[in-house]
Amino acid sequence: MVRQIRHAERWTKLLAQQADAYAHGGAMCIYDPLSFLHHPSVHAFFVGPVMAYSTIALLVVGLAVSAFAVGMELRRDQQQVADAEGDEVNG
Repeated sequence: MVRQIRHAERWTKLLAQQADAYAHGGAMCIYDPLSFLHHPSVHAFFVGPVMAYSTIALLVVGLAVSAFAVGMELRRDQQQVADAEGDEVNG
């Protein structure tokens, strides 16, 4: 019973903190265990740049994989032409 009362008090306190954060232009997700990441100053200096850099990194990796796949396909096509003509392909 005491545990339920503490839980209800904690929940009420979290709801009040969330309302206060929104009233001051901030954001707070009470369901998120890492709610500090939603703080505007933390988001501006950490989360925002990390998202940008990870997006750029994924783009670069995707382009590299695509270039590798195109190179392998060209090599396979060269080998098929050489096999059809009876030539040898170096590579």
